[in-house]
Amino acid sequence: MDDWSIIQNQAEKLLKTKGEFHSLGGLVKYRLYHVDDEKIVVDRINGGNYALIGRLGALNAINRLKQERQIKKTDLINSVLRQTTLVLLHPNIYYDNQTKQIIWKDKKKEIKEIESFINQAKDDEIEKIQIQINKRRNQSKFRENICKLYENKCAISNNGIIEVLDAAHIISHSKSGINKNDNGILLRSDLHILFDKNLITIDPQTFEILIDKTLVNSSYYKYHKNKIKLPIGNKYLLKKWENQHS
Repeated sequence: MDDWSIIQNQAEKLLKTKGEFHSLGGLVKYRLYHVDDEKIVVDRINGGNYALIGRLGALNAINRLKQERQIKKTDLINSVLRQTTLVLLHPNIYYDNQTKQIIWKDKKKEIKEIESFINQAKDDEIEKIQIQINKRRNQSKFRENICKLYENKCAISNNGIIEVLDAAHIISHSKSGINKNDNGILLRSDLHILFDKNLITIDPQTFEILIDKTLVNSSYYKYHKNKIKLPIGNKYLLKKWENQHS
């Protein structure tokens, strides 16, 4: 499947919901208006003109990004709206809020990193992980709600590979029984494990990602001090923070 087909398919899925999403800075709200074989049309909800993203323009931008691997946010394709739409709809395109770079990452490399993490885990840890995964698969409604809320993107890595994303509870469901959306965060599976172990935390006041010093030499440390925007309040993040620091 070529890159335009991937984008088109993702856009058609999003259209089945409200089709709404935010700019990379989180300040402007957009909505998908139309999708066909040659173009995607996006509407600015807060006012303004429609923007059209053509197949050829999108493919040219993506091919350039593939060659350079990362590009300044303003250089990928003209207009913030078009840049945001490509990041949203293509699972290999990510935005690094800290460096303000748009980055190309191969899905296979992401999956290999996850597999490597799992392969290095001890047998008893693997068993615990599998039990946790099975429990989470049974929470289909909670997962559906959280995936929709986070627009099928990992809150920390911006990964859009739905098969490796978990609807995580901020405060453990086994202890609290709370399945409210505000107690949910969408995370890549390996980041979910580290979040549960408090090796990755989120400051409830600044919304900075904090990576434990034991991971300073790992690939996870690149997320340290990144600020994230969450579509939820900080009530349960505060409780988790207080529990961790009490």
